[in-house]
Formats: sequence, C-alpha cells, structure tokens
Amino acid sequence: MSELNDIKGRLALITGASGGIGAACARQLALKGTNLALTYMSSLSAIESLVTDLHTLSPNLKISIHKVDVGKKEDIDQMFSEIDAQHGHRPDIL
Repeated sequence: MSELNDIKGRLALITGASGGIGAACARQLALKGTNLALTYMSSLSAIESLVTDLHTLSPNLKISIHKVDVGKKEDIDQMFSEIDAQHGHRPDIL
C-alpha cells in the first residue's frame, strides 16, 4: 500500500506556481522528491527564483516552467506538448 502513496520521482503539475500557495506546494513536493512542471502567467523572475530555491532543496529534481493562461485552450495544449517533450510523460499529480 505504501508504494501507491510514494510520490518520489513522479511528476506534479502546479498552476500558479509563482504565487504564495503554488510556490509552497512546489516546495513541499520538492522535499518529497517529486519532479515538477510549474506554470506562471506574468512573473518570470518569481518562477525562476523559485526554481533556484527548489534546486537548492533537491538538486536532482527535473523541473520545467511554462507560461500559461489557463483560460486559453491553445496555451494549455502548448503546455502539455512541452511537458511531454521535457519530461517524457504527462503529470501524475495535479
């Protein structure tokens, strides 16, 4: 049963990762060894700073960032194409 709950090495998609709650979720998942696909809408510097912090917590994580307006289908389609290319599969955790 514990294998079902093990998230180490899985891929989590976090929308709004440059903000407070999204960034906090990313930090907690990083501490558990979860690879991350992080989205932001306007603050590239905030998301880049977060990625730097996350790599300090867990240097071996695979982290990708994606500029996405979740209200636009084409942005969402592009994000999943990028995630497929960069991680090799779709997210396990939303």
